[in-house]
Amino acid sequence: MIFVKDPVHLRFVRVNKAAEVLLGLDRKTLIGKSDYDFFPQQQADFFAMKDREALKSPAIVDIAEEQIDSPTGKRWLHTKKIALKNSADAPLYCLGISEDITQLKLKEEERTKIEKQLRANEHQLSLILDNIGEGVIVTNNRQEIVLVNQMAQDIFETNEDGYFADWTKLFFVYHSDGTTVFPAQQLPIVYSLSGKETDELELVIINKVSRTKKLIKVNGRFITDEKNDIIAAVATIKDITHQKEMEEKYRKLIGYGRGSKDEIQ
Repeated sequence: MIFVKDPVHLRFVRVNKAAEVLLGLDRKTLIGKSDYDFFPQQQADFFAMKDREALKSPAIVDIAEEQIDSPTGKRWLHTKKIALKNSADAPLYCLGISEDITQLKLKEEERTKIEKQLRANEHQLSLILDNIGEGVIVTNNRQEIVLVNQMAQDIFETNEDGYFADWTKLFFVYHSDGTTVFPAQQLPIVYSLSGKETDELELVIINKVSRTKKLIKVNGRFITDEKNDIIAAVATIKDITHQKEMEEKYRKLIGYGRGSKDEIQ
């Protein structure tokens, strides 16, 4: 939209076709009238203020965003105004060029809304993950850790994300028999990235520093995108050390009762 106004009353003296379309008024209606004839008081005051500013300024006045009421509803414009002056440096006209940025503005608002919702979803997901009874570790397809929940940190005795990228170097990992070394390349979080899933895998891990021994149960799953390419892997870990200890305890108690002379007849 291009428009020209007189420097005294700020009335339109020239407008182009785009101005007629945007404002929903023909140029015969616009010429000789000011913003106060078409817009609410607050909008007209703002337009007039910027017109006066442009007439006094030696440079272009750039209004990054301004709102107007049009026949199609509220629109947002990016407007630049400059004074056209005579040889004596006196303003003859105020020239304005406005670009309709409504669609960009709406997309920006929608993006902001989506980002806000994503942050809320992430917070909710974080609360859920930190309050479930299993550890969760997620890596991207480059085996970089992108998510570790609180339970995983507790199982592996750390709260440092960088630790998880190399946790196998800090733990001895064995099959459930506690003696056969488990190959690092077959760990569920790695195995899943090759498109293979792991179910209820029992492993023994021993912290090389604290010597803490734990029996864990691990599941591994891969995540694909819309092209069916693997983009991430998820491992869930459950510490079953206490459960196995209790099972062994009861097994011994049951075995003792059945084999003893004091067995109840």
